[in-house]
Amino acid sequence: MQDLKFRFNSSKAELPP
Repeated sequence: MQDLKFRFNSSKAELPP
């Protein structure tokens, strides 16, 4: 499940503020 969290975080970080 850590992979999912990392992926989600990356997606959010990539998204503009």
